[in-house]
Formats: sequence, C-alpha cells, structure tokens
Amino acid sequence: RDRNRALMTKSSSSSPVGIRLVTASPCRVANRDYIYRAYVLVFTFLVYGSFHMTRKAISVVKTRWNPECTNKSLHNHEVAFQAGLDADGNSSTLIYNSSCEAGWYPFDGDRGSFYLGVLDTVFLFAYAFAMFVSGHIGDRMNLTYFLTIGMLGTGIFTGALGIPYFFNLHSLWYFVIVQLIGGVFQSVGWPTVVAIMTKWFGKGNRGLIFGIWNSHTSVGNIVGAIIPAVFVDTNWGYAFIVPGLMMVVLGVLTFLFLPSDPEQVSVTPAQHHPTPEAQVHVQHEEREERAPLFRQSPSPMRIHGREDIDDMQSTLSQELQAKEKPQAIGFIQALTIPGVIEFSLSLFFAKLVAYTFLYWLPSYVKDTLVVDGKQPTDQEAADLSTFFDVGGIGGGILVGFLADRMGMNAVPCIIMQLLCIPAVGDVMLCGLTYG
Repeated sequence: RDRNRALMTKSSSSSPVGIRLVTASPCRVANRDYIYRAYVLVFTFLVYGSFHMTRKAISVVKTRWNPECTNKSLHNHEVAFQAGLDADGNSSTLIYNSSCEAGWYPFDGDRGSFYLGVLDTVFLFAYAFAMFVSGHIGDRMNLTYFLTIGMLGTGIFTGALGIPYFFNLHSLWYFVIVQLIGGVFQSVGWPTVVAIMTKWFGKGNRGLIFGIWNSHTSVGNIVGAIIPAVFVDTNWGYAFIVPGLMMVVLGVLTFLFLPSDPEQVSVTPAQHHPTPEAQVHVQHEEREERAPLFRQSPSPMRIHGREDIDDMQSTLSQELQAKEKPQAIGFIQALTIPGVIEFSLSLFFAKLVAYTFLYWLPSYVKDTLVVDGKQPTDQEAADLSTFFDVGGIGGGILVGFLADRMGMNAVPCIIMQLLCIPAVGDVMLCGLTYG
C-alpha cells in the first residue's frame, strides 16, 4: 500500500503541469484509460503533423523564389530579344520571356534551382545525423520536455525563413544556417512521438492504429501547403511565420498537457504481447518472485524494529523500480533486432520518393501543368499538390489494416512500393498537360 501510494505520488509529480491542474479537479471520469489513450493518439497526431506542416512551407515558396522563365539569367521582369526573320523573310525581332515573374535573389538566377537544392540537402543531412543523437537523448530524459524543445526550436527557425522578406535579406548563408539549425530541431519529432506512442499502445492491432495515426504526415503536408499558399502570391514572409507561430503555440500546449507515459497519470500501462520466448522468461521471473523471499540467505535475517522494516521496504521498492525501468540500447544493438535493417532500407527508398514530392511537387506542377494553354498560379500549384497527400492518407490506413489482417507487415509494403513505380514514372515521363 505504501509502495503504491509512493508510485502514485511520483507519477503525479512527473506529469505535465496542465495535466496536474486538470486531475486536481474533484470530477471523476469513467473509462479513464480509454479516454487518455484516445487523447494521446490525437495529441501526438497533431504534434507530428505540425512538424510536417512547417517542413512543407518552403516547397510552396520555391515557386515564388525561383519562377519559371525562358531564360533564367534574367531577373525581375527583364525582357530578352532574339533576332530572326518573319514569314515574308524580313528581319524581325522576337520578344520572349516578357512574362517572367520577379523572383528572390539568389534563387531567381540560372543557378537558383541548384541553390534551392542546397537548402534541401543541408536540412536533410542535419535532420538525418541529428536523428541519431535525438534518439539517444530521448531515451534518457523526459520525452514531453524534449519534444517541447524540438517544437519551439522548429517554430522559431521556420519563422526565421520569412524574415528576409521584411528586411530585404538576400544572403544565401543566412538561409543555409537557418535550414541547418531547423533540421536539427526537426529531428526531435519522430523518435520522440514514436517513443510516446510505444509507451501508450501495445502491439495488438498496431498496424491499423499506426496506419491511422501515421496519416499525420499527409495531413501536415496538406495544411502546410494550404496555409502558405494563401500568402505566397502577396507576402511570402507570412508563409513561414504563420506556420512557425502555430508550431510554437502547440509546443507550449505540449509542455502543459501531453503525458509521455501512462504511469504519469496513473493509467494502466500498455500490454505489449511478448513473443513465446519472452513469455517463458516472464513466467520464470514470476515464479522467482513468488518464491520465498529469503530462501537464498545464508543466515536468518532478524528484524529488530520499525526502522528495519522501513529500510527493507525502501530497498525492495528501489529494486522493483530499477527492474521495471527500461534500459536504452545502443546503435549496434538496434541493428541486431530482426527486421530493422530490411525495413530501414525499405523506408529509405520510400522516403527518397516522398521527400522529392514534399519539396518539389508544387514547383513541378507550376512548371509543367498546362490547362487550356495556361499555367497555374503559385497558389493553385500549391493547392493541386495536396492531392498527393490525400492519397497518402487512404493508402497508409489501408496498409495498416492489411498488415493486421495478414499478420505480415512486409507484404503490404512491398505491394505498395511496386505499385508506386509506374505511378511515379507516368507523372515524371508524361508530364501534366491537359486541354
């Protein structure tokens, strides 16, 4: 009884500040476990969706920074002239590129696409390498606090990409440094929310749950395209600042109201359905725990008074807590887990395609889509690019459902990746021309 009271006190003191205020209310709610799990599912969905929302903004603004022109060496509505002959053989001058839109130096010149690619590369390298460190830090500190740091940093440096519009900054190094630091903060999101979900949900029906939950990437991309699209044609600075502010606000709410562990709010821990081998090991440990407590003592233990009893209870409580606390594993140990390398390679190639669409689809639509002889505006290109993510929502849920039904996670992944090949090839090779 004393141990349970101590654990409850510890869990309440480690829970987020906002949760403590809510749970201090005299009101009691039925089905607490179910409500808390649904709450965490929705909260983490919004959290990681916001990471993708901020990540998507730059792909929308690229069409404004680097407008499609006949001659990329021209800037700010300059006009190019080319000498030629008319139909009667008379000398004439052909004017072209007169509709070239004003871009943003240094991205509007003939090396503009290269510089934009540099920004993407810097961000993704920082994101990838910092992910290793983020995973280790997340195993060793409060996940809610760590996630809050990542969200606040992401929001600040996303908004920083919009500052050049208001102060007329044209330094390539400014954009590179902001992307570099932003990639580091973005790396906090994925390992942390996955760790929180693992604590809250077991492995039963995990495919369907994670299929629904994992649609946060597509929802975040859609929101991250629609919001910047509102500003891209008039004031692209707000295309970064508004998503950045939204991220900061959600980061504060995360600090106040997201419990990273069920024990923080006295909710029953998730059942992880161990493998048969692990179950045998657990049963063996349970038999050991039910055995006489002092059977291995070489001499009888004498308890002389209340202080000895308290000391023994304290020692046993510390041993049980140390035994229950999960131990972090290293990088090499993680690679030895069956399936990690195979699924990592599969995810690598899937992400290769996904991030190409994430960062360049609005630009591709703007440059290649022709409907009745007209190209779309920047806002229309951003809106049209969201249909890719609409398909991603349904596809992710379908794959999760099939994984649970079939009991084989790899088969639905293989099928979807094979179907992706002709779909991507058709778009890239045939282009987007209608009317």
